[in-house]
Order: sequence, then structure tokens, then C-alpha cells
Amino acid sequence: SSPKSSSDKQLSVRWPCGWTGVGSGALYAHGNGYGWQTPILKGRNDVDFYSSQYADLIGDSHILAPEDEGGSHTFTADLAEPGFVLVTVGYGYAEYGLRGFQIEDGDSGQVLASGLTTQTLGLDHVSFILQVPDTTLDLVFRSLSGRYQTIALTSIDIAPGNLFSMGFAAPSTPLDADGTTVDTFTLASAPENALITVETDLGTLINSDADPDIEGIQVLTDGNGEAAIMLQRPTGAGQAVVLFSSAAGQEIGCSVVEYGLTETRFFDFDSPVGDNLVTETGYTAVMHTDMYSSSRGHGWLNSPFAHRNSRITPSALSSLNVDGHMHWETGTFRVDLPNGTYEVHAWFHDGGDHYGLQVSANGSIVLPSFTLASNEIVEATFDVTISGGRLELAIEQLRERRTDPYWTINGLEIRPTTTVGSFTPTNVGAVDADNSSSTTVTAATAVPDGTFVTVTSSLGTLTSADAASDIAGIQVVVSGGQVQFGLAHGAQSGTPTIEWRSVDGGYRTTVTDAAFLDFVIPVTRRFDFDVKISGSPLATQAGFTSVQTADRTPDVDGFGWTSWLGSIYPITGDVPGVVSDDLFRDGVNSAGTFDRTFQVVAKAGTDYDVRVYLRASGSLEVSAEGVGTQAIDPDGYTSLVLFNASDVDMDGFIDISFDNSPGVHSRWFAHGLEIAESATGLPAISSLRASETNGTGAAAITANDLESLAAIVMTAFEQHLSLTTQQRDALETVQLTIRDLSGGRLGYFSSRPETGLLRIVLDDDRAGYGWSSSSNSVEDGRYDILTALAHELGHAVGYSHEQAVGSDDILSEILPLGTRRTSFAGIDDFFADTLSAGTAME
Repeated sequence: SSPKSSSDKQLSVRWPCGWTGVGSGALYAHGNGYGWQTPILKGRNDVDFYSSQYADLIGDSHILAPEDEGGSHTFTADLAEPGFVLVTVGYGYAEYGLRGFQIEDGDSGQVLASGLTTQTLGLDHVSFILQVPDTTLDLVFRSLSGRYQTIALTSIDIAPGNLFSMGFAAPSTPLDADGTTVDTFTLASAPENALITVETDLGTLINSDADPDIEGIQVLTDGNGEAAIMLQRPTGAGQAVVLFSSAAGQEIGCSVVEYGLTETRFFDFDSPVGDNLVTETGYTAVMHTDMYSSSRGHGWLNSPFAHRNSRITPSALSSLNVDGHMHWETGTFRVDLPNGTYEVHAWFHDGGDHYGLQVSANGSIVLPSFTLASNEIVEATFDVTISGGRLELAIEQLRERRTDPYWTINGLEIRPTTTVGSFTPTNVGAVDADNSSSTTVTAATAVPDGTFVTVTSSLGTLTSADAASDIAGIQVVVSGGQVQFGLAHGAQSGTPTIEWRSVDGGYRTTVTDAAFLDFVIPVTRRFDFDVKISGSPLATQAGFTSVQTADRTPDVDGFGWTSWLGSIYPITGDVPGVVSDDLFRDGVNSAGTFDRTFQVVAKAGTDYDVRVYLRASGSLEVSAEGVGTQAIDPDGYTSLVLFNASDVDMDGFIDISFDNSPGVHSRWFAHGLEIAESATGLPAISSLRASETNGTGAAAITANDLESLAAIVMTAFEQHLSLTTQQRDALETVQLTIRDLSGGRLGYFSSRPETGLLRIVLDDDRAGYGWSSSSNSVEDGRYDILTALAHELGHAVGYSHEQAVGSDDILSEILPLGTRRTSFAGIDDFFADTLSAGTAME
């Protein structure tokens, strides 16, 4: 700094080194060079109150007590020459403090400093630059607080106005006004080992005060005249002027820091309890009284209430959700932001239930009506594009749905969409919308292990356990750089929208892509019409989808009844003549002249075959989109097959209708149905029934016998049928099993589409009649095992009872005693070539 000129003046009652002592009676006269224009009082600040190195300077004062409100006293000092001067005025009154005064330029009337106050024992100083047009400086000290209100001055320093010697190097580009970052700057060129008062009009100084006797923040420079200045960034954009002044008043300086609007803003809506303020790390605390201002850059447009949650389960961001703001009137929170597209992540939590909460962004609804359950955290995300430099979130409680009258909010995260991290899912591809299978969905991510990720799917049902029960929805945990969850297939086809969202909002990916995952209408679907009995499990046939009478939303589920109907309670004991006890244990029924329709979602332009399992009493017609047939065995269990039905009315469904004949009052029972694309065909029906069921006992067949006999039948299949690769695979992998069957069954074929398992089961001794395995003829009173094996292996390669040509066909579902059938689907002498080769059957 340049040396002080002869115009430097310093005022003090006690005279520290370098200062001129001025008595209270020193009136201005041109020869003196300084003094008061009118008499003033002298005062004393007890030096024992202070430990400052400037105790001699601040230990006493001149006291001005204007008689009238707004009255003043003027101090005059002669200068060597006109020009700019730097003036520092020290003030304070130890015993009472000061209520308020201002300093004016006696020549121009300009207010140089205003609103100057101190507390008891408080001391302060103010610096300003002014231009003196002549060689006389007149400082007017005016009371603002009333008659006889004291103004106490400890010192006046007058120096040339070019002494801006100290400061720090500010960044050349604006800093983000994020409200949380603390920047450290190095003050340089300051007096050595001196107290420097630091002030800023934007941002917050967080330096510890090096001298509590002097108001404001003081830092102590080192032997190089340097000190660290720690400045927390503001929350609003602007220019921060950081002022430095020597506490002794000899030198000043300033630096300017530019702050721009930040694109990333995290807010914690706080409610302190006493002095205990709980703010999530990295978030800006918002009080319910923080109203919006451009300097703050955020705030409420109408003040809400503060609330505190006493019941908060420790989890992710628990400090954020322990308190918040609420009100019954719509609350609007405004945030200044650069224009662009942002992800907004909001948190809601309270100890009570809230219904009908809604959030709008800049006038558009972004979170339509949602429910906040008691003590459950809801975190929701939406994108918004800012074009006017600000975001206004309006939070409301919909009056038409209010039970709890308050809305509530706990936290807000705003980040540019370009900074949001992503998840990389592994493609699953097309899967059946069969309402029974499930898929594991996997995605890679850079989210740290242990982080909660909220997952959602628009189709199917999430089956993974919820890792964070206090947060709404399903959360899974990142492990090994991956996140996985189970997804049970529903009956609806389509491409689901799946979202992964880390609970801190920093990573989010939404995928709607058939290449990734697509639920397709299965080629074959099987439905078991069930009845739910309290306390008992459903009797659902393996591989079938359970359907109950209440399932009447086919547009949602992909299948269901279109109207109400009755139900058949579980049937106990064996069901005669059928293979599947579970399928026929229960079902639906209707009586009278009422028609009923079951709908199954279908592909456009595709033909379907339908098999219905039923029992009727009276005349019944079953049709599929106009393709119909009469029930041929109304008094027993049977199945009807309808071929080549298509979606005639183009409503997206195959309609299977159960119609009583006009004017006929009858009762029918349906136990289930199967539907398959005609190009593929229905699965084989799975039973071969005996004509007699009262045998008196016979030896059981062995597994070795069964294997050798099956080889004969498979050879006949190769000789007479043009087998596909798939049919050959079925013959090679089918399992043959012997066990004691009941209900008049000789054997049955079963398949498990979900596992690919094919199985043929034959009764061990055919209910006491025994099996005949002779190659030449069938023993009287026994059942021909060759015919039984051919029948069941026919099912294994895709043939059904309906393809039997006449009652003597191997594919006919009832086999009489002592009978060998020799035609298969109309092919005569099916075993002739095989048996003539001399294969032993005994």
C-alpha cells in the first residue's frame, strides 16, 4: 500500500501508538485541522471488558446525544488536497449498546452508512469511500432512534482512497450457487499479524471469529499478511462483494465472486426441535419460514407449517424424512434454475394417512392423485423442462378426496437429466403371458453395492422380497454391480414398461422394448375352473391356470367370464373315467336358459382349437366364435373339441359360449378348457378308460416288460407315420411308469410344458383283470397292453381322441376287455409289419 499522506487523521481519547488523541472539548478551528463543530460528551468503555489488541483504541469514546430526534453532530477534518478518501469509523458503547445512527457527507448530504447499531459490549466499525471536492471533510453523525439517543464513537481513520491493498484471487468463471459448497480463498497483501474484519453481501462466512470483542468475523493474518477465507456458497445467483478492513482502520480491500444458478439442487424441508436441526448431508436446509427471494434463489410463496416425524425407521435418507412441511392450502415452492430438462425426485412421509395428494410443476400435473400411508415413505420421480428460469412446484390435497386435510413434503432433489446415471438390463426376449411362469430380470449398474433400488413393471407381478419395508413399492439391493428381481408372468400380453430407480434419485432407467422383454400370447393355454374354499388350497391341475367365478375382467387379466355364474364345490373320491382328479374336483355351473361366455385373449388373424372339459344334464351347445357342437354325453364327464375358431368380431378375444338349447331348462358343469393355435394343435387328452372295473386279481406287469413292449410300438410309429423331429424327440424322452390307478383308468399321458417332462402311466394290474401281452391274440378277460401303449404314445406325439376313426381305432378312449385294436387314426393293420417280424410278446 502507498504510505499515508499528511492528510491522514486518527481520532481517539486514549492514544495508542500512531493515533492522535482528540479530547471531547476539541472544537474545530482551521488552525487545529480537526474537531467537532459543536460540543460533545466524553465517555468511557471499561477496558476490562475487552481483551483485544486494540483495547487502548476502543477503551473510551466520544458520546453524541442530539437533543432532537434526527439531530446530529458534525466532525470536520482538514485535508492536504481534494480527492477520494477512505474513512473508517469505529463505534460502540459497552454499557448499553447503540440503537441506531447514520453517517452523512456534510457537503453533499449523501448517506455514507446507515442503520449502525451494536449490542451491549459490542463494538464495530464501518468503512466507506467518498470524494471531497475541497480540502475540508465534514462527517455528520445523525441519530435514528429518537431524542437523546446516544451515538458513541471510538475512532475515525481518514486515509487516501487508493489504499485497496488486500484481497484474494476470485475464479474467472461463476461458481454454482448450490448453497452447500465451502470455497477457501487466500487473503493476500494484508497487514502482517493483524486482525482483519471480513464481510460479504452474498454467501456465508464460516471462519471462526479471531476476536469476539469486535462485531462480525475477524481473521488473523500470518507473518506474510495472509489468511484463509472460508466462504459457503449462496443459494441464489449474484455477485458477492467480500470486504476486508483492518480492525484498526488503516487499510481496506475487496474481492468480487460471481455465482451462477446451479443445475443441481437438493433441499431438506426441516423442522428443528429447539436447537436440534436434522439436515441430510449434502442438502440445503429449508425452514417453513423461508420465503422466496431472488438472493436466496428458492423458497415458499406461501408459508406452510413445519412437522416432525417421531416414528421413522432408519433407512436410506432417514434424516431427510424425519421432518418436513405441510399445510391444508396449496403450497408453492419456487426454485431458480437455468433453462433445461431436469429430473425431479420428491420425498413424502408422515405419521398419518394422506389421500389425494397431487403435485404440479409450472402448471402441469406431474404426480397425479396418490396415497401416502401412515409411516410409509413415498419417493416419486418426474422430468420437467424449464424455459422461464424457474421451477414452481404446487403441492395440494385434493378437496374432493380429503380425509386427512394436509399435504406434506420432506425433501426435493433436482438434477439435469444428462447427469442421471443408468442401469443396463440384460435382454430376456419373448416370454409367455401364461399367468404361471416367472422370469428373473437382471441389470448392471454403477450404483454402489448395498444401495436400495426401487423397481416397477407395468405388466406381471414383482415377486422379490421388499428390502426396505418403510419405503413404498418394492426395493431390491445392488450386489456385485447388479440388481435383480423376479417377475411373475401375468395373462396379459404386451411389452412392459420397467423402471429401475436408486432411492437417492441419482440413477434411473426406464425401458419399454420388446427386444428386452415382451409378454406374448402363448401358443397353448390351459385353464382349470376352480372354487376357493376357506382354509383349503385350490385344487388346480398342474400346468393349468386357476380361474374362479370372480375372475370377470378379461380386458385386464387376458381371460375370464363376462358374467356371474355358479360354482361346483370340491368333489371327493375318484372321478370316474378321467385322468386328472384336480381338474375335475371343482368347476362352474349354470342352470335354466342362461348363456355364459368365457373369453381368452387371442392373436388377430390366427385360428384356434378349443377343448372344453364338462359334464351336462340335458341339451347343451358349446361354441367358440360361432364354431359349435352339441354335447354328446350329457350325463357324464366328457370333452368337446372345437376346431379353427378365430376372432370373428375383432374384439381381441376368442369367446367360448355355453348355451342351453332355446326353451330348454337344463344344468351344465364346466371344469376347464384348453386353447391352442390350430397350427400347433391341442395337447393330447390324457386318459384311456377301461370298459370293466371289477377284476378279481392278477399279477402286475414289470418295468422290463413295459420297456420291451414300448419298443415294438415305437417301431410301428416309425413305419407308418411321417414323424417330425419334435415327435421323435418325444418318443425318445417320454417316461414310462407303472402304478396303481383308480377310477377306471388303464393309463394316461401327461406333460409339463414348463419343464418339458413327458410321462406315460399304466395301471399295474388293470384293476385285477391283468394285462395281456401275447403277440398272436389277446387273452380273454384281460386288457391288451400293446393297444394301451400305442394309445398313450399317440398322445405323446400329438394325437387326440378326436382323431380316432371309428370306435375300433387305437385312439378311442375306451378299451374293451379281450380286444386288440389294429388301426391308428384310420391307418389299418398298424402292428402287422412289426409283429410279422417275429418279435416275441410273451
